[in-house]
Amino acid sequence: MNILLRILFFLLIILNNFLYSQNSFNAIYDASFFRITKFYSIERINSYDKYIFTQLGLNYNPNIFDTNLSGSILRYNKNANEWYHPFARFLRAIWCTRTLPFYLYCNPLTTFAMSPMDTLAVMRNGYAYCGGIDGSEGIHATENGGLNYYSSYNEYLGGSGCKGLDILTFFPGLSEYYMAVQPISSLYTIIFRDGFRIDSLRYIRSAYRGGFLKINPFVTSNVFLVGDSSMFLSTNSGSNFIRLNIPPLNQMVFSKLDSSIFGINSHQVFKSTNNGFNWSFITLIDSLYAIDFSPINSNVLYLGGKSGLYTSTSGGQSFNLYNNAFTPSKKVIGVSKDSTNGDTIIVCTDYKVYKVWSNEIINSVIQISGNIPFQFNLYQNYPNPFNPSTKINFDIAKSSFVKLVVYDALGRVAAELVNEQLNSGSYSYEWNAEQYPSGVYFYKLNVTANNSVYTDTKKMLLIK
Repeated sequence: MNILLRILFFLLIILNNFLYSQNSFNAIYDASFFRITKFYSIERINSYDKYIFTQLGLNYNPNIFDTNLSGSILRYNKNANEWYHPFARFLRAIWCTRTLPFYLYCNPLTTFAMSPMDTLAVMRNGYAYCGGIDGSEGIHATENGGLNYYSSYNEYLGGSGCKGLDILTFFPGLSEYYMAVQPISSLYTIIFRDGFRIDSLRYIRSAYRGGFLKINPFVTSNVFLVGDSSMFLSTNSGSNFIRLNIPPLNQMVFSKLDSSIFGINSHQVFKSTNNGFNWSFITLIDSLYAIDFSPINSNVLYLGGKSGLYTSTSGGQSFNLYNNAFTPSKKVIGVSKDSTNGDTIIVCTDYKVYKVWSNEIINSVIQISGNIPFQFNLYQNYPNPFNPSTKINFDIAKSSFVKLVVYDALGRVAAELVNEQLNSGSYSYEWNAEQYPSGVYFYKLNVTANNSVYTDTKKMLLIK
């Protein structure tokens, strides 16, 4: 009987852990048949809302063959929790045929851009290996959400020669958009603003090889371009570019809160605090694909890598792997956090897209002051009593290894909130006790600095 009880108890523990893990993230799109090749998160200038897109891969399996989906870019409707073809199918792949022998080709778009000021204004670039049957290669634009679109550029100014494009708006009198293209017969990439040639550069990376052109949406005179060996920046709306002191980046994100910009390549994270003029290396993580940060605190960062989702609450000084349970692939190629999806993060792997509950995966300890405290301190939580969340503040006088643990009334560990090295400063942790029963809890701060140890414990009351 004792053996049977032990087996039953063990199975209950496994079941509980399984159910708990399922609550931390939920798949909202399964693209296993096609796979996902790209993820786009576009933030509006006058809002914290972000528009989310995924680009599907190719699948010629006759059982699931679908010219509407293969290679297409889909948009996520958060309210309806569904994915659909945006802009009147303006972002579908280009299909074409070859004869002798006959073969049907699917050519996904190499890049697209949507205005952060006008969501009906979109540009795209397509590259077809053969004559198109339901589209053509080159750069096209729409001003009315895909109902009509046009190409005012010769085809040699797009396709495989496109090095990047971006758009602020097509509003009459305020139009501002950029293209970087390399004509077939030229060694130079030509920079166009609003259709007019303004500069030319050599050794610029093509869009189909990961290159991009990016306008800083908050300092719109600053334009970035990816070179073969470095980044380029124009501070005068593209009239001329300077070479920056960082290698080529694969992605950039811009903070609304200050002048911070973060960028990644395949294994490095960089940060600029002066709108991209100077950069510093901040951390090294193997195989990176995506980056984003909290819209309300730029010290909270999210990284996507081959091993899962990483987070930092120290402005990138250190990262921890917090979720690697995605299946069948842990490879995170896209991350999006905005203020309209509550405490969730949208995480995209190359197979599926997930909603991930951030309070399930993140030690949300936030540094609220960089001033060096005179001593270590643990403060009374506020509010107290609370339901379901409360804030716990503490001071770290010098760089230390910090543990902050919550215990129930019987002395059992209820939650481990912090377990990491922290620099000197003042910190705050918001504990969400929604899954815990009412009662008395104790929280204990344990700080180890060199050979000295500081500990303090306080009581709090959860009332539901």
